[in-house]
Amino acid sequence: MNKNDLLEASWKLIVSTSKDLIEGGKSLEGITFDTQRELFSLRRITAEVERKIRSIQEQSYSSGRPSYLTKETKEPKDIYNQ
Repeated sequence: MNKNDLLEASWKLIVSTSKDLIEGGKSLEGITFDTQRELFSLRRITAEVERKIRSIQEQSYSSGRPSYLTKETKEPKDIYNQ
């Protein structure tokens, strides 16, 4: 598994987990402090993964190599404010 595959898999896992937390019938006011902390941590991790994806894409574009990331990964959806 190369770096792009790992980042894409990580991103999909983060998005899936975040959606499960948010869409699980729980509003932010109704969830426990631990779940809020986990959600905050997921958002932080998501931002870090997005930065790494952009960095790899910029390296790919500048070196002339094709990027193997999907369009969905290039432009992540805002899953927190739907």
